[in-house]
Formats: sequence, C-alpha cells, structure tokens
Amino acid sequence: MSIAEKTRVSRLRIRADRVIYTTITLLCVLIIYDGWEQLQFWGVVAVIVGPILAIFLSHVFGAALGTRVALGRPLTRHERRAVFIEECRFLVITVPPLAILVVLTIAGVSYTRTILVIVLT
Repeated sequence: MSIAEKTRVSRLRIRADRVIYTTITLLCVLIIYDGWEQLQFWGVVAVIVGPILAIFLSHVFGAALGTRVALGRPLTRHERRAVFIEECRFLVITVPPLAILVVLTIAGVSYTRTILVIVLT
C-alpha cells in the first residue's frame, strides 16, 4: 500500500494532505481578500469556490499526466473519466464554507462577519 493510500480519510477516501493544503489556501484567500461588502452573493461564492476549483483542476491535470506517464500511452476516455471522478470527491471541501455562507446570508449577517465565521470555524 502506498503512502497516498494510507493518508486517505472518511468514507470518500479523500487524501488528508490535499484537504489540509487546500483548506490553508482557502483560508489565506479569505483572510487577504478585502472588499466583501462590495460583493453580491454570487461574488462571495466565486471567491470561496475559485481557489478550490483551481486546485481541483490542477489535481485532475496532474493525476491524468501521471497516469499517462505510468502507462506509457495516452489515456482512453474511460481512464480520463476515472481520473476525473476520483478527483471530484475533493470538491466536497466547498460544502462547509458555502453552507455557512447560505445560512448566515439568510440570517442577514454581513459578508465580512460571515467570512470571519468561516475562517474561525
């Protein structure tokens, strides 16, 4: 069993290292970004989802390229789909901050305070 297999967590078997560095990246973006009050709801969603989507796409690209190198040939459509599906589990990281955003927006909390709650939880 590889070290990557040993670092998977939860029923989704997401690699812990990926969750950790993506969470750190997202928190850095949320802390550094200034201008929450000028954004509409979907703008706040984009600031939250954007970094995670970028990291997800880099994982898909890296995994597909690594698999191609390991196999020594281009991937079939089925193999590309398998890589994509494997990496899609990673997108579950967006759920907690988006859930907090939705609940606190409905409650009328400002976006600045909502982001503070996301960062501190």
